[in-house]
Amino acid sequence: HLDTASPSTRLLSTSATQDIRQLLSMACHELVEWLRVVHEVRTIIQGQKELIHIPDLRLLNFE
Repeated sequence: HLDTASPSTRLLSTSATQDIRQLLSMACHELVEWLRVVHEVRTIIQGQKELIHIPDLRLLNFE
């Protein structure tokens, strides 16, 4: 039975918490990067769609 108040256990849990925080921080940065790329790709695709479907969009606007 480990004494949760013992310095070694506290140190271990603090270290683990720091590792988890670091991993979460890295994951968040990765997610932000990925979302930015997805947004850019979607913007490009949307732009190409608009170029391809300009007549259709004009017809829709006139309706």
